[in-house]
Amino acid sequence: MPKLTGLELRAKVHENEDLRLKSIPYLFFTTSAEQKHVIEAYSISIQGFFVKPSNFQELKKNNQNYC
Repeated sequence: MPKLTGLELRAKVHENEDLRLKSIPYLFFTTSAEQKHVIEAYSISIQGFFVKPSNFQELKKNNQNYC
């Protein structure tokens, strides 16, 4: 996301009482596989952390394997 990270977005949603009461699932789809990011994400109760390729061609290639 160009203006916020997924962690920042989740924090903003959590600050809003109306949104916090909803059951919003958090799945992170990121190019970062650093252990500290995975630990930080799961420490705030996300439901999934997926690492994606850093370029479109690799993403497209990986997607063709599942179709």
